Amino acid sequence: MEEKFIFLRDPWRYVEDDDSGWGNRLICWEAAYNIVKQLDSNHVIKVLPQEFPELHLVNLISTSFKKLQKVNVIPIDNKQVDNWIQNDIVNLDPNFSYVTNFSYLNSIRINRSFGENKKHIQKISIKNEQVQEYIKNTVKEFIGIHIRRGNGVYTTKQDLKEIPVEFQKYYNSCLNCGKEYLFIKDSIYFNIIDSILKDNPKALFYISIDVNEKAVDYFKTRYPGKIFTRTDIIEKNKNVFIESSFLDRYEQLTNMGYNLVDFFSLSFCKDIIESPFSSWCSMAAKISGKNSNLISKNLFKDTLTKYNELDSRLI
Repeated sequence: MEEKFIFLRDPWRYVEDDDSGWGNRLICWEAAYNIVKQLDSNHVIKVLPQEFPELHLVNLISTSFKKLQKVNVIPIDNKQVDNWIQNDIVNLDPNFSYVTNFSYLNSIRINRSFGENKKHIQKISIKNEQVQEYIKNTVKEFIGIHIRRGNGVYTTKQDLKEIPVEFQKYYNSCLNCGKEYLFIKDSIYFNIIDSILKDNPKALFYISIDVNEKAVDYFKTRYPGKIFTRTDIIEKNKNVFIESSFLDRYEQLTNMGYNLVDFFSLSFCKDIIESPFSSWCSMAAKISGKNSNLISKNLFKDTLTKYNELDSRLI
């Protein structure tokens, strides 16, 4: 019998070095998986290596690479997804294969409507068990903080002036970006870290950031011995990454392994302080089963609310 599948396409059709869209791709994968489960069939998920290169290093359930060649697949478009959600049913014939041709936002809608079971998300893992266990054991007592200040974040020149002069080079102003993506001030993160250290002076922090990690070196100066980033995790036992070829080039990406170290280091922290509207952070939390923890829901939310009250620009 011919294998039936969902051909999952990345909505943007490209992935670049320093790309921070792994969280978005995971949301799209989750949507494809939820379609398969609604089909109640033996469909699998196929992806292109250039669009989901992380599959070289990461386990995704029922998912494998597909060669780019002509195949008989039926497109699933935005109109069809609208119909599914309106009627609360995925109406597809299980005897055919399909290709996703709908928007990223509709992937989110599919997950909200048909993604009640999250167990498949928590089965996402690093293929090399030694790498996975090393990262997990290294950060298991850390508190993870995700700082989103890269692509898509509304950033003013005034925001940049509040960064120490020698570190401003890592950031770009963006007045055309959506104002829902806030450039959150250092003072907010400092308040959070100070509050946690007051209760637990031995606390350690892992910072995941979507720009060059050197951009937060002054955090390490302010909190000596307390702040770690992906390079610190790698340097603690570089041999495990070299022997596994985890940091090698894959497809068109030279730094994919480094980004995955960052992602899973955040995921494996005992608590995660989430960045608002970040798929990177939300998926890292889902994989570990944390979702929105108390730190994120209370301390960070309350601090952010106070910040917005003080700054009417809502940057």
